[in-house]
Amino acid sequence: MRYTIFTLLLTGTILLQPAIAQESVVETNDYKISYELQDCHDIVNGMHRSYALVTFENKTNEEVTIFFDLEKYRNGVCRSCNNEDNGLHHSIILSSLETITGTCETSEPFLRVFNKHLDLDNHSTLTDLKFTNIELK
Repeated sequence: MRYTIFTLLLTGTILLQPAIAQESVVETNDYKISYELQDCHDIVNGMHRSYALVTFENKTNEEVTIFFDLEKYRNGVCRSCNNEDNGLHHSIILSSLETITGTCETSEPFLRVFNKHLDLDNHSTLTDLKFTNIELK
């Protein structure tokens, strides 16, 4: 009985862990790109997943468009590198001093990047997320 209660308490604690502290991926005087891992629970559809929620920050007083390539590494292997049809190239428009952050409900694939399933055996996990070939216009 004690073992069962301990297991239930431990499981509940694990499921209620907050997001990992935000990690700065790229930062210049003009912009900042960062992300944090967040557990997302869609109770209605029974889906429990972890995502990297990406934040784009415009540090300038002008509207900018950030063009970039998003390299997603799963189990150490880049699944989007050199594959233009698999979501490599992206862009986002930011108003003066605007910050846009992905959420669990975001549909844009570069603002919410799949990390892993929380309720299934994980055969594929996001091990790295790189923003490359960044251009600001």
